[in-house]
Amino acid sequence: MTINLAFQRWEIDSAASLAPLFGRSCQRGIYIIEFANGERYVGKTIHMPTRFRTHAHGSKHHPAWPDIAAVQFAQVQEEPLDPLEQETIRAQIHAGYELRNRTFNLGSQTPAPLDYEFSVEEQHHWIQRTGYRDSFDFSAVQLPQRFRRTKVEKVADRRAFEAILTDLAFALTEIVPLAPETELKYWTLSDLPSTNSNSRYCALNTGVIESLVLLKPDRRGEHIRNEFEDGFGYINTFTDVLDFQQHSSDVVKYTDSSFPMVLMRHEYNLVETVGVYYPLGKLADIMRAEPELLEAARAFAIENMRHRNGGLFRRFHSKALTNKVYRQIKVGQ
Repeated sequence: MTINLAFQRWEIDSAASLAPLFGRSCQRGIYIIEFANGERYVGKTIHMPTRFRTHAHGSKHHPAWPDIAAVQFAQVQEEPLDPLEQETIRAQIHAGYELRNRTFNLGSQTPAPLDYEFSVEEQHHWIQRTGYRDSFDFSAVQLPQRFRRTKVEKVADRRAFEAILTDLAFALTEIVPLAPETELKYWTLSDLPSTNSNSRYCALNTGVIESLVLLKPDRRGEHIRNEFEDGFGYINTFTDVLDFQQHSSDVVKYTDSSFPMVLMRHEYNLVETVGVYYPLGKLADIMRAEPELLEAARAFAIENMRHRNGGLFRRFHSKALTNKVYRQIKVGQ
């Protein structure tokens, strides 16, 4: 949806009341709060004076904002507010403004719940592989005496399932930080998800976006299938990885590595990504061959986990598959 929003602007501080400015006029619409340091916040509301007061005084969503310098408001009579809010956020980001929003703003520096469990400094060390918490001790992870059969085992042969466990074990030790501690809260593992006509073996989701997807060999287009005859996976990263932005095509065969890879542009509501496709079971190999890729995968996972928790996919989380991955890791350690 695209409509032209007519914003009015007032220079006011956090102590001001918007009620005299609105009177009985329409108070439903999209707003932009400007802060003294140049940052902005975009939101939607059905009653602007009340919403402004909540931002100024604080709520369970964020502390008080005493540094408000101005507010913009555009009336919206009937149109749905959610898509207009998202469009406005994208427009503000494109214009170069730093936003305090976390929703629809992947990469926001606004403090996130993850920061209190895994500090921003530790996150940077994790991404750059310079931290003291790089190696998590999985030996303390409690596993069941009997392991339930997973759904993916019903459709994958033994060789494919071993490759799946190998890739997932690498992801939960080298890409997702503190996996047993952050499980369910910030990441989930879907076993044979129903998306894409059952083309997937499983998907590792960080926040609200899939980070790693492992697929059956008979799916996707020929340009992917012909490269990986025995199954394949893809790891999502931001679009600046492996010089992808230098190419005009949405699909690029990467030839500067000892392992075959195909880079493909993916579009989500929240962000545009590059899916790095590789042979099933070879995730660790391509990461070791391309250290830049490991840092990019870690950065993508961290940003997703900071942006939102794992609630969206929590009901699809497979504890049975996760336990088998943990067992694979413990055997390797």
